[in-house]
Amino acid sequence: MIYFFSLAQKGNDYLHSTFNDLVLGGFFGIVPLPSNRTLLIDPLMAVEGEEKEALDHWAVDHLRVLGRNLAVVWDRDGTHYDNLHTKIALGKGLIVILDGKVVARSATIAPLRIAL
Repeated sequence: MIYFFSLAQKGNDYLHSTFNDLVLGGFFGIVPLPSNRTLLIDPLMAVEGEEKEALDHWAVDHLRVLGRNLAVVWDRDGTHYDNLHTKIALGKGLIVILDGKVVARSATIAPLRIAL
């Protein structure tokens, strides 16, 4: 691997953090927009009709975004993430939980904007 900077300047975890940013921001579509304190959730996933390519469920949990605790859950049939941060069943679809409260949901994977 070729480094164009000194690891002493960036720290040993510099490249690991960059990878995490790409996965969280790209694949899971979690993009904070600090100019207006808005969070864009727009996962890069297969759409309905492409079932063989799509993931049935995934979750990003305990993510700090602009000083808030965030969880984003996708559960196609609503059977995998009951009681995550809440005492109720979350159900199916794309669900955004901010500081322990459900703040947005969509039955399909679709862009969501959340005010922080």
